Amino acid sequence: MSYLQSAAILCCATSLTLLGCSPGGDDRGSSAPTPPDALTPPDQGGPIPATMECGAPAGGTYYVSPGGDDEAGDGSQASPWQTLATVAEAAQPGDTVYLMDGIYNEPLLPPRSGAEGAYITYRADPAAASVVIDGSGLDDLDYGLVELSGVSWIKLCGLTIRGSSEHGVAVRDTYEAPAEHIGLLDLTVESTEVAAIHVEDVSDVVIEGNVTRESVSSGVGVWY
Repeated sequence: MSYLQSAAILCCATSLTLLGCSPGGDDRGSSAPTPPDALTPPDQGGPIPATMECGAPAGGTYYVSPGGDDEAGDGSQASPWQTLATVAEAAQPGDTVYLMDGIYNEPLLPPRSGAEGAYITYRADPAAASVVIDGSGLDDLDYGLVELSGVSWIKLCGLTIRGSSEHGVAVRDTYEAPAEHIGLLDLTVESTEVAAIHVEDVSDVVIEGNVTRESVSSGVGVWY
């Protein structure tokens, strides 16, 4: 069986729309059996979310920089904090956290949810050349280098996450709280020891415009 035939069969069997695949098989002439009715998508399904954007801040804005100061800083653009833990603890529903240029060698673990119409947004500062959350040397991660556990109404935008000893970005519910209304937008997730992006037991999640590479497990894995 040729590579093109294999690809065409995979596309049909999994009911995925992929580049080079069409309902009748590969566009370039390879033949593949028409999938049985049992494998065609159901007529009924959940709503398809509209394209999501990071959006303008709805509330306050905070800034963090590897060259900032958690003690003397106030979280402003002129006087940013230094650590993700400090800025995440300060962020409230509707707030936007801007990560300024540099490498952050620590996990991002948002401790609280946003609210309907008031996402908490963590995004790369538009003025930054490169914003990297780097897991080098962090061997005691619980689930992910960026972990959204039991939090809702959160957006992550434009960040690079690399070198995680666990998932790169992990989203899951907990016994105490669900994880809902999540946006993972324009992320680059690379060199992870498990999945690059792992989503489990989550409702209403948009995973859009991301790039993953060199993950030991899935590039994007969605479970339950």
